[in-house]
Amino acid sequence: MKLLREYIRELLTEAALGINDLVNNDFYVKIHHGGHYISFSLSDKDGKTISAPESQRQWLDYYGEVSIYPPDDFHGHCANAYMVGSSEAMKGWGPLLYDVAMEYSTMHGGGLMADREMVSGEAKRVWNYYLKSRSDVTTHQLDNLEDELTPGYKPDNCLQNSMEEYEEDIQDSSLSKRYTKEPTVMTALRKAGRIID
Repeated sequence: MKLLREYIRELLTEAALGINDLVNNDFYVKIHHGGHYISFSLSDKDGKTISAPESQRQWLDYYGEVSIYPPDDFHGHCANAYMVGSSEAMKGWGPLLYDVAMEYSTMHGGGLMADREMVSGEAKRVWNYYLKSRSDVTTHQLDNLEDELTPGYKPDNCLQNSMEEYEEDIQDSSLSKRYTKEPTVMTALRKAGRIID
């Protein structure tokens, strides 16, 4: 929970580390395809993820990972957007990894969306931030599984349980959307030779 709070604080204040910080620390962003999920993590030049046992991560400055999952039949088609499954990051690395996950999701699917079943209040603030404060991120409305917003058009139908938990209107909620982003960060990472996939 402490790691999540730290990540959200960094994302909301944009106290983010970037590509120059990767170069200065001789770090890379590794893309790992793990069967049903894809993760984006800090790694060394050999692709070894920089990590530590969970009990020691509070002292580790250089841990970061975001995992995403494709939609499945239970969640609906969701315009082919990927869903965030987990995220942990320390010392400003979260925003960089999150942007990479969103860009990858845009290039290989319909963008990125929140968990469809449950989202913490802290995580919800992250999605609110993307909805209201990131001009480089495009927001797209998703329908519910009952097909109420776009009757007869089913590709955007998506489970909206996380939004309903907050008793929000579907068109006002940051959790009812998918988000896309041009691959500016991934392009810069490739140009700098700082991405491993």
